[in-house]
Amino acid sequence: ARDHNLKKKRLQALQEKAAFRNPDEFYFKMQGMGTKDGVHTKVGGESLDMETALLLKSQDLNYIEMKRRVDERKISKLEANLHAISAAEAGGRVNQHTLFFDSDDDEDDMDKFDASEHFDTHPSLVERAVNRPRMEQLEAEEEFAVRPNKKVRKKMEKLREGQYAELLQRKERMVKLDKAAEELQHTKDCAGKG
Repeated sequence: ARDHNLKKKRLQALQEKAAFRNPDEFYFKMQGMGTKDGVHTKVGGESLDMETALLLKSQDLNYIEMKRRVDERKISKLEANLHAISAAEAGGRVNQHTLFFDSDDDEDDMDKFDASEHFDTHPSLVERAVNRPRMEQLEAEEEFAVRPNKKVRKKMEKLREGQYAELLQRKERMVKLDKAAEELQHTKDCAGKG
């Protein structure tokens, strides 16, 4: 009798809870659940047939190949826009311009060496690694005559560094896309008739 009353109270509590339930209440788990003969069961989860799976894999492979081609074009554009090789690609070394002198030359000549005269540019532009205009270009074009201030130079340097970082990221992404395409192709080949 005690067990019967316990079960009766439990059923009454569940009926009361169901009566006060909000009809608009929704949980995402409800989408994957259903009732079959009054029993809660998972709905769906059916596996795809082999043809559909192969079709999806080929679409994935085509998408990866398309993204790879887009990245290839962007990499080539970035490399065309950037004039110098990034220090990260060069193994972290700083680019140097080495000049060789004959051993016959007098050491005074080496001490008197003037880089601006040798490179035929303005002394303030000697430290530039890229876009070092010659004197005739400076005289012909006024845009080089005014040297940009520190703020503008810093902004240009930051922009250049950002482009190098983007180039490096795109190259890393290309490697990942190649690897993903290779894996998809492998699984597609294994699943096919053979």
